[in-house]
Amino acid sequence: REIFTNKVDSETQEVIHETVSDVVRFKLHTPNSVCAMRQNSFSDKEPEMFEWIEEYGGKGALYDIGANIGIYSLYYAKSQPGNVYSFEPSAFNLRQLAKNVSVNSLSNKITIISTPLSDKTGVSTFINSNVNEGGALNAFGVNYGHDGEPIHKLVEYSVIGFSLDDLKHTGAINEPPSLIK
Repeated sequence: REIFTNKVDSETQEVIHETVSDVVRFKLHTPNSVCAMRQNSFSDKEPEMFEWIEEYGGKGALYDIGANIGIYSLYYAKSQPGNVYSFEPSAFNLRQLAKNVSVNSLSNKITIISTPLSDKTGVSTFINSNVNEGGALNAFGVNYGHDGEPIHKLVEYSVIGFSLDDLKHTGAINEPPSLIK
């Protein structure tokens, strides 16, 4: 089992994205089909994200809320001078996010915040609707998804969430964002 796990964990694929003026490269761990899909569709899935980052990014920070495995965090850190705060509370995605930051040597530009954001600081239920690394559509403090429909609960646990105001007041985050995704 350990040999198999180490092989899967060591699998990385390069992402190459061409902009009008540059080529941005980074590595992604792709231990399963969900992560591989994110790598394969990176440049095509949401082209408006690149335009938005290129137009409004810059020296300010990106707050990547629901960072998942970190594709936009990595892209911003590689293409813009500003820092990144990657918010990802899913234990299933956090492992890949941390590995992706590390394999790209970006721990000096990307800060991972493993607690959810909320309108107020407090403990509530975090619901994972997908237990695959790279999966999405989770919820904190509510039992419905982005579409307003009840969320399919595969794993749920209590966790503390923070408001951005409280993170700023405590000094946990001092850098204002240029962009919030």
